[in-house]
Amino acid sequence: MKVNRRKLKNLILYISAVCEDDVHWGAIKLNKVLHKADFGFFEAHRESITNSNYIALEQGPAPNAMVPIVRELVETGRLAIQKRGRQKRPVALTDPDLSLFTAEQISVVDKAIEELRHLTAKEASDNTHDAIGWIAARAKAKATKKSVVIPYESVFISAPPADPYEKAHVRELVSQHGW
Repeated sequence: MKVNRRKLKNLILYISAVCEDDVHWGAIKLNKVLHKADFGFFEAHRESITNSNYIALEQGPAPNAMVPIVRELVETGRLAIQKRGRQKRPVALTDPDLSLFTAEQISVVDKAIEELRHLTAKEASDNTHDAIGWIAARAKAKATKKSVVIPYESVFISAPPADPYEKAHVRELVSQHGW
């Protein structure tokens, strides 16, 4: 799957503009909103909005092309990065081209923004750690010491919530093996 760089750039600008007043807004939440929107749209329509490959980072999923795309947006004067303490806040300096998106795509993005708006970056990251696709890709990334792409199709895999015994067993394994 080849990323649609134009759509990704404009979606970054759109989300950054909409989230400008979010006190918890920063680069980490941008990654989480993009992931939630792309995977949510894929679940409903069998296609993503940006065609981005999301890699399983320790803090959750992020588009593989994020760093070069943001760098390009900054270098062309379309985006600024404000540093506030530990936050790196993307700030849109130009309007996004929304003609690239359907109304339904923007609606899914808006829903992702609203679902994550009240969360801190850590809470938004922790929220993504329940996704089976991220769990599997992150385990493989740790084992191989390489970036691993989270398959979009993983949205169709579900598991029943773990019971208290299973959660305790997982914590014990994590402690024993240093995962």
